[in-house]
Amino acid sequence: MPYYQWKSVGLSGRMKAGKIFAQSAEGLDQILFNRDLALVSCKEASIKFLPPISKETIKQFFERLATLLRAGVLVHGALAILRDSMGHVRMQILIDDIAQRVQRGSPLHIALAEYPNIFDERMVQMVYIGQETGSLAITVQAIANHLDTVLGFRAKVKSAAMVPLISFLFFLAIIAVIVIGIIPTFATVFASINQPLPAVTRSLLVISDFLRSWYGIVILGLIGLIIFALIRWLFQRPKVRRTYDQIVIHAPFLRNIMYNTHRAWFLDSLVLLVHGGMPLVPALFIAQRSCSNSVLYEYLSTIGTTVALGSPLSVALQRCPGNFFSPEDFAIVAVGENIGQLAPALAQASQLSRNRATRSILIITMVIQPLLLIILGLMITLLILAVYSPMFTLSWAIS
Repeated sequence: MPYYQWKSVGLSGRMKAGKIFAQSAEGLDQILFNRDLALVSCKEASIKFLPPISKETIKQFFERLATLLRAGVLVHGALAILRDSMGHVRMQILIDDIAQRVQRGSPLHIALAEYPNIFDERMVQMVYIGQETGSLAITVQAIANHLDTVLGFRAKVKSAAMVPLISFLFFLAIIAVIVIGIIPTFATVFASINQPLPAVTRSLLVISDFLRSWYGIVILGLIGLIIFALIRWLFQRPKVRRTYDQIVIHAPFLRNIMYNTHRAWFLDSLVLLVHGGMPLVPALFIAQRSCSNSVLYEYLSTIGTTVALGSPLSVALQRCPGNFFSPEDFAIVAVGENIGQLAPALAQASQLSRNRATRSILIITMVIQPLLLIILGLMITLLILAVYSPMFTLSWAIS
């Protein structure tokens, strides 16, 4: 594997060590020589703990590949340059394998298809279209633009969802400080009272002692692991997964978010494929696979079937079950079909869905954040009453 752990000596005589990607030990020697280092020893290093390849890294790969292809560099040469210039070791190893396959005569889209977890079917089909039409640089840039749009949208969603999450974690931190740090300081005072403690106070003392003990931490950890394993096992069951998907798309607050986000991903994928020149029917079936919700996946499958039977896309969208597409979507797509500008129309509909999803998340955030603060205030009030009610009892007994 072309990833080495090396030791070398510099011009000053100091020893240095590190890990680096290189095609061979000779290549590693040349890389270190260019850095004024002499190779002393090297061995292959494990890539087990290296960070995985992210969508951002894939986007950079396609962006740089498009730039090199537009400059007139052949595919194999472009891959060789990318292999040596990428800063991500796993990506370098992957590109090295792709470059070797291309050098042996395999088309680029076939080489990419060997890594379905990295390059999905939409990317592979776009590269194939670019090779067949002689516009590989354009289609590769279209893939990069598509990934940039998707990543930007996901960043907005995560940013909006982060506010209530931080509020909830802050809420848990305050409760933990009160229960673990403050309640025990009153334990001796409570013990000196010759009056029975309120049930709430007794419960807090038991919880505090449990959380401060080592076995409490172990038990909570085991419970967390069991719950995590159980959830993973349940979600691997198709029936459980489908039930969960049905619940999510019918939940009052989540329905709009799920509809808008999955609609945006579907339309973005369709824009990418239609813009590349793929026929509409196969593009619909490929774009359908961008949907992770099994119920919505079945909704989208009816669109490709309806268009294959001869109906316009705008009509197929209207017939999609579950009112998945809005009247605005029908109108925009119908106009795009009539003027022969379907891809721009789909892009406009996708942008509307992204805007709706972002707006829905912001509304939920505005509702959840004050709700969490109210719950936090009530919990703190309850804790204060649990702490001070024995004090009131003591004061009454003294008086």
